[in-house]
Amino acid sequence: MANKRIPIPKALATEVMHAADSTCCVCRENGKAVQIHHIDGNPSNNTLENLVVLCLEHHNQTQMIGGFGRKLDASLVTRYRDEWLKDLKWRRAQANERAVTKVVEGVSISQQHNSLIYFWVDASAFVKGYVTEPKGTPEMKYFFAHVLSQRIIYWAETIGEIISILARCKNRGDITQADFDQIKQRLETKATGRKVYATPQQIDDSWRFIDQHSLNSSDAVILQCALDEANNLRAAGDDLVLVCADYRLVRAAKRESLQTFDPVKDSQEDLDAFINTM
Repeated sequence: MANKRIPIPKALATEVMHAADSTCCVCRENGKAVQIHHIDGNPSNNTLENLVVLCLEHHNQTQMIGGFGRKLDASLVTRYRDEWLKDLKWRRAQANERAVTKVVEGVSISQQHNSLIYFWVDASAFVKGYVTEPKGTPEMKYFFAHVLSQRIIYWAETIGEIISILARCKNRGDITQADFDQIKQRLETKATGRKVYATPQQIDDSWRFIDQHSLNSSDAVILQCALDEANNLRAAGDDLVLVCADYRLVRAAKRESLQTFDPVKDSQEDLDAFINTM
């Protein structure tokens, strides 16, 4: 027997919508019609943990049965929800950091902070901070020593890519098994920065970069996500720098008007020019 639908209390619905910025947690597209979805499929379970904001398209995907389309199941929806709420919480904290309001003699005065630079770090650069390589390692060690973790952003798949690179280093004899295990554990438990997941829409949008810039599919997704992040930051008066040692991805980013830092080719002075604007 199907569970009886119980209307979501107005105060709870408002809390859910406000927390999600009235935006679908999967596509994160502003202005789309949205609704509140019960993650476990039980319309009578109106707990905060069971509610999520989805657009009509992605809500329909939670209802799919059979066919070749992939259903948005409860665990995946929960993951998208938690990452989106975490991202929004972080953005709101940064907005509060940039504009602090003081009340002096009954007059509200807005104190503006300087623009902030954030760094999207690709695996090709990230790994140089953990393994000594002929070029780029001193620059990346300097980077991690001088850039706050709150300013570092990376794709969710980056840690897996780094571990893959480390495995190749181990197989070549560049690092020992003990070194590999230690670095792998550190990456899995204490990775520096904010992790970003690619939405299905971003993956679809990234395909054009494969042909335009001769990128592989992973780098195309990274470029799309970094560009979207840069656009969001620029709207708030900030900016993003792609930190990358892959010349194809660096070249593509520059063509898409994204600032870059290549630890192999650029100098510490070039990095300082970005860091000192923070």
